[in-house]
Amino acid sequence: KYCKIDVKKTAIIPSFVNSLHLTKNISKKRNNFIYVGRLSEEKGIVPLLNIIKDLPKIKLTVIGSGPLKSIVNEYKEYKNITIIGFLPHKEIYKYIKGALFMIIPSIWYDVLPNALIESFACSIPVIVPESAGMKKLVIENKTGMLFQNGDFLDLRTKILNAFKYKKKALIMGEYAYKTYRKKYLENIHFKVLMKNYEKITSKV
Repeated sequence: KYCKIDVKKTAIIPSFVNSLHLTKNISKKRNNFIYVGRLSEEKGIVPLLNIIKDLPKIKLTVIGSGPLKSIVNEYKEYKNITIIGFLPHKEIYKYIKGALFMIIPSIWYDVLPNALIESFACSIPVIVPESAGMKKLVIENKTGMLFQNGDFLDLRTKILNAFKYKKKALIMGEYAYKTYRKKYLENIHFKVLMKNYEKITSKV
């Protein structure tokens, strides 16, 4: 049996990115896409790689590790795909800042992936599935693009469209950064956290 929880008794506490690791050095010559995350089936990394390998003009950088590491490494044979592997967070940001878009091809329902916040913090828009959670995080054509859940043909179309409109990506990136400053800073996380603690302790 499922436990019924009153929605009024729940709260969303957004995560954050450590701004100490960020700089304002953003590349104006961005032309590649990036994936940052766990190399696992539910993250949709292999379907993404299968899309990119057939689009030689589209470049993809993959950063991360996980159970599909050996399978992902097989895609190194394609000249437009760069597999880097695991990196510390402070080293990842320089790669994100050089990207046109961050692609988050999740098959499962991600609620608030850290990669999305990191992308916004680096002024990079995202391409994400059109799940209920993602639709609340990403504004279509303002902070990113949405593709139909599990429809990788639609994702392919969105990637090609994103590659055509590079100037628009810069504008979207600026809006994404404003969203980061408004929602995902350390002090905002702390304030929301303390506010909810206060609510709980006041009822004890």
